[in-house]
Amino acid sequence: ALIGPNGAGKTTLLDCLLGDKLVTSGQVYIQDLPVTSSKLDYTRSYLPQENVIVQKLKVKELIAFFQRIYPNPLNNQE
Repeated sequence: ALIGPNGAGKTTLLDCLLGDKLVTSGQVYIQDLPVTSSKLDYTRSYLPQENVIVQKLKVKELIAFFQRIYPNPLNNQE
């Protein structure tokens, strides 16, 4: 669990661990690999408290969004 008061940097830490935010000083590693390593590309996930993506996208847009993240090797869009 990651707990702390508002503004303590919890979200910033998660963004750094996911590679979504560049670290301005120091380095971030996961299992001795820098978070920028391609070996970690499909080993991390994040579940936010609220699902804002689903609320704002139509079904077809949501499917297209996840196809960009997890490309289908068969390239089937059905």
